[in-house]
Amino acid sequence: MNKISLPPEIKQLRRRQHDFTRGEALPCDTQPAYFDKYGNIAEDLQQQLRGKAKAARLWAPEVPKARGGLGFGVTRMAA
Repeated sequence: MNKISLPPEIKQLRRRQHDFTRGEALPCDTQPAYFDKYGNIAEDLQQQLRGKAKAARLWAPEVPKARGGLGFGVTRMAA
């Protein structure tokens, strides 16, 4: 059986994404005040989290760099 090894930059990005999700996004999921009357995340909080993800260079890995994403191909996205 072949083993797939990930490049160091992908390993680091996965760790950063994990830390961001646990530290920023998941805590919001437990706070009823962060949701609107329909159960959707409040727009202002969504924008705030989106800005933090962009600042951390975690935003839109599948989107081309020219459009503000990370420009990952299919193989990198799979990781």
